[in-house]
Amino acid sequence: MAGDTSPHRDGEVPLRDLLGDQVLDLLLERSKDGKGGLRLTGDGSMLGELVKAVLERALEAELSSHLGYGKHDPAGHGTGNSRNGRIGKTVQTGVGPVRLAVPRDRAGTFEPVLPPVQREIMAWTIDGYTPAEIAELLDKSPPAVRVNLFKARATLRIALAGMGGDDG
Repeated sequence: MAGDTSPHRDGEVPLRDLLGDQVLDLLLERSKDGKGGLRLTGDGSMLGELVKAVLERALEAELSSHLGYGKHDPAGHGTGNSRNGRIGKTVQTGVGPVRLAVPRDRAGTFEPVLPPVQREIMAWTIDGYTPAEIAELLDKSPPAVRVNLFKARATLRIALAGMGGDDG
């Protein structure tokens, strides 16, 4: 139901309500193919772009946590390690392969915090799958999926908190 902010699975507000109509209308417009239909999955799809944006944001947060300062923060000057561009990497997600720009640090010591299984579970979750559905897809138990999802969210919360706010 539109505008319904009642909690749903795991007590969360539905994503639809967090985004609002204006953002959803923009996403819908980006989803249209040349024939008036919707292109939600596959190469260059809106869902693929959304998964890419969320994962790249998480990677940037992880790098900020690793470095100890946020992007464009003057506190990073003279620390001996700083951001050093990005490297392309393709990951498999529930909407198909997604090409990510993974940030690097000058010292070469940055490794993303989330283990591959947690990244995969987060990607399926972003795609709207429930823990039970993810468990079936990955041949894991639902409790194992929920534990990995909890750990991934906790790790990302810490990484985002270490960023010191939303500095893009």
